[in-house]
Amino acid sequence: RVCHPDVIGPEGAAITSLLGEAVDLLDGRADRLSYNAGLPGGLGSESSAAFEWGSLGDVEFSQDGWADLPPEERGPQHTAQARIVVDEVACIGCRLCTELAPETFEMRQLPYGQNAGGGLTARALLQWGNAEEDLQYSIECCPSACIYWIQRDALRTVEYVCQAEEYQPGGDRRRGAGLAANGNFDPLKGVQMWRPVDEGLNLAEEGKICPEGYGNARIDERVVAAWAELPAEAQQRARSVV
Repeated sequence: RVCHPDVIGPEGAAITSLLGEAVDLLDGRADRLSYNAGLPGGLGSESSAAFEWGSLGDVEFSQDGWADLPPEERGPQHTAQARIVVDEVACIGCRLCTELAPETFEMRQLPYGQNAGGGLTARALLQWGNAEEDLQYSIECCPSACIYWIQRDALRTVEYVCQAEEYQPGGDRRRGAGLAANGNFDPLKGVQMWRPVDEGLNLAEEGKICPEGYGNARIDERVVAAWAELPAEAQQRARSVV
């Protein structure tokens, strides 16, 4: 209330907007964990301190269309804020999901090439790009049963594990798990040897949430700029109530 535009005028608009964003962030577990994970020094878990996310710039994370889905196309999974992922090792590259839900799924050629589809996989690139009925039908019709609903909190971590270089055959994380010699998929036996979705869900369960990026410099810059816009009297009053 000290900085609200109704109290001090338009100079308080920027700081009030940031305060609103902070409330939304603290009110949502996924956003809060992601923010904490990017803080320098971390906040009490390996996700923010010791755990490294070295391939952030190379991962094709999905965009989110949850809020834009028309009400008549929503269902229980949308209400639960679920998100959808493909086990890219198990995918056989049949393209069925891209036909049933073309706004959500696209095909990608994996650089390491080791999966049930000979290197070709579907990938969810726009969350909730299609109606829930179409997404559920894609899951049920998938011949390799490799499409899953997961919690929103875990999405970015799962996407990271599916694509990041250190989780591919011979990568640092695979060596650390004693799986350096294992490929992703044995084509002769038809056996999946690496399950990235399970690994990503396990990491998220342990509190290792893939961050949006390193640090929060952009937010810090906005705070400094918004504070500078406040009249001196408002700054003084704000300090007195903090």
